[in-house]
Amino acid sequence: MCNRTLNDIAIHTINDLGHQVIRQKVLEVENYTYISSNKMSDTNGSSVHNKIRDVPTLWLRKILTFINIHDFDKDGFIGHEDLMQLGDKMKQLAVTEKSKDELRELLSNRYKVLKKRSEHGGTTTMTEQILQFWEQKDDPVAIEQWRKTASAVFKILDSKNNGSIPFDDFVGYWKVLGLDTTYAQLQFDYIDTNQDGFIDEEEVVNARVEYFTNTDEHNCNRFYGPLVNY
Repeated sequence: MCNRTLNDIAIHTINDLGHQVIRQKVLEVENYTYISSNKMSDTNGSSVHNKIRDVPTLWLRKILTFINIHDFDKDGFIGHEDLMQLGDKMKQLAVTEKSKDELRELLSNRYKVLKKRSEHGGTTTMTEQILQFWEQKDDPVAIEQWRKTASAVFKILDSKNNGSIPFDDFVGYWKVLGLDTTYAQLQFDYIDTNQDGFIDEEEVVNARVEYFTNTDEHNCNRFYGPLVNY
């Protein structure tokens, strides 16, 4: 269980464009729960209705938060344009040649994923994105990709190339993503499992993977800051 921590912290204001989009898309997701199972079912016979209904609320909020943060053009979908904007933002953190190489590789890998998705019809709705994450949380291939992404992010943030990140560098990452740094210390402490005042690659990788895979309603992982509330 969390103390006060990030478990009870949420984004309460819905007055900017990003949160308006999120709220609208969440309503679309909620509407799916009223679709008759005989109108829309997957190849296994399980309805989208049942899938969405079974998604835990806290996990859903984590995924909505992730999508909202990375959906820079606010069209409700993480696409190629969002990837380009993420690259521009992450350039601020890639100060060494090694970190620049890591950033290029990270963006290249993400581009390949988006290209492959586009070739197979793409993911165009909030509901489809959520269900994709839901299916991937138990997929070893997807989890390994999340681990590789987290490893790349760590190496970009490890400006001194000494295998650890101090709190100030972690805050820099949150600032680049436009997160409320008021709560950065809480998440930093959550990631810092050995409580040595620094976070290493293994801790960052484990925390990021857990963000997507842990469905416990009491999970305190806020890798991408305070959760969207709706």
